[in-house]
Amino acid sequence: MNNPNPSPQSQRCSLSASEISERLQVDLQQGLTSEEASQRQLSYGRNEIQEGKRRPLWRMMMDQFRDFMIMVLLAAAIISGLIGEAVDTIAILVIIFLNGINLVTDGLQGLALAVEPHEKGILQRPPRPPNENIFAHGIWQHIVWVGLLIGGLSLLAQALC
Repeated sequence: MNNPNPSPQSQRCSLSASEISERLQVDLQQGLTSEEASQRQLSYGRNEIQEGKRRPLWRMMMDQFRDFMIMVLLAAAIISGLIGEAVDTIAILVIIFLNGINLVTDGLQGLALAVEPHEKGILQRPPRPPNENIFAHGIWQHIVWVGLLIGGLSLLAQALC
């Protein structure tokens, strides 16, 4: 069923390129002049996303203990410890530890973005040459070392089970 009152956002998405260029008063072939771009920047502000407050790495690690199942496991470990079941206590704590490793390895991309230092002016850099290999500048060595580290930690975690 069609919406009789589409939102302005959905209206913009259904417009053709020529309709959008007409509404924004932009020549599709020439683009904006430097003066017009400067004027629009003064009127509308810079076309950039404001960086939000970053969560520290230790906070991300500690947030895993907010999960209900982890709280249940911690309670079970405490109860097992209180009644003298050392093997069960250690097993449960190892499970919690392995869950922490799992959260880290599953969220490496997010963690990488969170701890990556902000590079000023990165969007103003010229693009890489089209024939440049994506593994240039020794990045392949970094990838291999990180892979070996993650693989080693995974094997260690498996050995402890």
